[in-house]
Amino acid sequence: MYIQGEQTADIQATQPLEVPGGWIRFVEKYKFLGSIFTNDLKVDEEIKNRRNAMLGNLQQYKDAISSKHLSLAFRKIIVRVCLDESLFYGAETMTLTTQHIKAYESARLFVLRTMRRITRMDQNYHHISGTRMLNENRMATCGEKIRRRTFGFWKKIISKAPLHSPERMLMGMPYILWDDQAFQQEGRARNYAKTMTRYLTERALQLYYYTEILGKHVDFDHKALIKKLLRFEGTNADRASQENWMQIIQHSPKQWEWVVKYGQFEPEPEGEETTETEKEKRKKRQNTFAPEVPTGWIRQNGGMVAIRQRMRNLA
Repeated sequence: MYIQGEQTADIQATQPLEVPGGWIRFVEKYKFLGSIFTNDLKVDEEIKNRRNAMLGNLQQYKDAISSKHLSLAFRKIIVRVCLDESLFYGAETMTLTTQHIKAYESARLFVLRTMRRITRMDQNYHHISGTRMLNENRMATCGEKIRRRTFGFWKKIISKAPLHSPERMLMGMPYILWDDQAFQQEGRARNYAKTMTRYLTERALQLYYYTEILGKHVDFDHKALIKKLLRFEGTNADRASQENWMQIIQHSPKQWEWVVKYGQFEPEPEGEETTETEKEKRKKRQNTFAPEVPTGWIRQNGGMVAIRQRMRNLA
């Protein structure tokens, strides 16, 4: 049992809880709908559970995804449908840190090595990085996969959940009410809002790098979009602003789906004759991704704090 702002030892959370008709006993962890929940509310155990589930599926499909007789496109479908789904199941609802993302990347390396028909020793001996294998197969990183799943999840909540539901209150302006500073020191150590902030900032940074640094052209107001993505934390004016990322979902759902969720910044073809079909769009978003911003470039430009301030001040 967990109570906001209280020490579990002080409230004797290890004692059975009496309810009408019986008792609910205390357990350190339990599995519900395939996911593992622990008494400390951390996700490390669940990530290990997802890793083991994916590795179990990998044993069934390793011959297929390493076959020379199957096309790369078909092998990627197997990975996306049968392996990635088991690995990233529920990731859109988790409070994830960069260390958690690295744990996902470590697990997914088993799949990439199997597709390339090499062992871990081969990878280390020939200095084959995970990024290189992803680029060769034109596959998304774990961070990108999780962002896409999460942005789709947010759209469902914002569009369909009641305004005062707990899920809905975790997003947008009600974040002020969930600020950890308002609670006792022993309250939530992490919260979902911080994860949301990081995902939105990462997508804004990718768009900033694509347009302002690489000098690529887009057919939408990228400066306004970047500012909306960054209006999630910071000053009270930012948090209370109506020009935020939720407005994109409500008034520009296509832009949210194509630009924010899938990270497709390239201008769409002009004219009726060059209009892309749904099949072509699906193929494009499965093979092209928003540019990953080099960590060296971030350090050279003063770190994320300085870059975020620069993005906020775009004219």
